[in-house]
Amino acid sequence: MVSNFSAEDPAFLLPAFDEFIIVYRDRSATIAFENHKRTVSSNGIFRPTVVINGETTGTWKRTIKKDKTIIEIYYFTTANRAAQKLTETASVRYGGFFGKEC
Repeated sequence: MVSNFSAEDPAFLLPAFDEFIIVYRDRSATIAFENHKRTVSSNGIFRPTVVINGETTGTWKRTIKKDKTIIEIYYFTTANRAAQKLTETASVRYGGFFGKEC
């Protein structure tokens, strides 16, 4: 299960190759070892990540349509209700950046 997050925890949808992930040689402070391959491919391609309260909890994918943005979240483990709500809020913010419903 994803950590026990609260409604006040910061949540972000970070793009691939974001400094939060790539700047460190040792990424163990932000990505659990067992999830590293889900975030960084074997050929060094970084995927967009979901970060809640400083912890990388999953990856995400976007599809931009004419009138809305679709965000798909792939949690590393089962997400609790707070984590789902936090990523939903981050998704709405992301869609708002493009001036589209999410």
